[in-house]
Amino acid sequence: MFTTARVQQVALKLGLYGKAGAGKTFTALLLAEGLAKKYGGRIAVIDTEHGTDFYARTIAERKVHPDGFDFDVLHTRSLTEALKAIQSLDKKYSVVIVDSISHLWDMAVAAYTSRTGKNEQIPFHAWEAIKRPFKQLIMALMNSNAHVIICGREKYEYKYENGELVVIGTAMRAERETMYEPHIVIRLTNDGVVRAFVEKDRTGILAGQTIEWPTYENICNKLEKALSGDEQAKLHDDELVSMYDAEVITAEENKRAQEAGNAFRYAMQLIEDAMNTAELEYAGKEISRCRFVISADDIVKLREAYSTKMRRLKYQENGQYVR
Repeated sequence: MFTTARVQQVALKLGLYGKAGAGKTFTALLLAEGLAKKYGGRIAVIDTEHGTDFYARTIAERKVHPDGFDFDVLHTRSLTEALKAIQSLDKKYSVVIVDSISHLWDMAVAAYTSRTGKNEQIPFHAWEAIKRPFKQLIMALMNSNAHVIICGREKYEYKYENGELVVIGTAMRAERETMYEPHIVIRLTNDGVVRAFVEKDRTGILAGQTIEWPTYENICNKLEKALSGDEQAKLHDDELVSMYDAEVITAEENKRAQEAGNAFRYAMQLIEDAMNTAELEYAGKEISRCRFVISADDIVKLREAYSTKMRRLKYQENGQYVR
């Protein structure tokens, strides 16, 4: 049933993507540090390429944020290990960074080729099994009460135009739907100045803006105005939802089949019980009322039975008995 709409987002879910050197890791840590200070708790980082190593220590020569960042890290490229870490995330962590989701997606694909021992093109039917654990990780991140920052590598999007492959845009290198899951998606570029292009913003606060030198103050601090509630809204597991829908649909189909069977038996009984043509014609009118419930095959059977019975009754009424 419909209910009055209310805000059920207690945490930011933010995607950052860009080319190597665009500033994804450093920007993610800047945002995470501000969030952790605001909400308390620690920062947890899933690091697939030791990209955070230099940021854990103080380096006086670093112009921006020379002090080392304070965070806990899990170095892994294992999709299952990352999923387990998020599913069992300690409440002491208020912010989670995944850097980079692109490598975890690569591992999801590699897990399939390792199992099959095949290096050839992956068949279409296999993609559902490949995506399943990856989607479970994304869902765990989106459902977490922690703020989440997902970093990914940039890739080009292509299409064929006049027989040639043409670049039509950029996207996060991961499972196709990944970059659409977070509330905010930002593309980073770095030509000496780090720029954040806000490509998606469900809050509408920063939508379409370009922000130079992104920080907690000019990104997260503004977006937090849209947060409210005590518990993060939960995304539903696609498999569980599909199983539920399948059960409901099957139950409805069984119910319709039972109703159709009952209607068919009732109609056939009316035909069999008719003692004369008048009763049979009345039975025909009764049957026509429920014809939309009865299956097409059974309608054919009823018509044949009706016609046979009508011929027999007419013969009887004309003084000719036909067995």
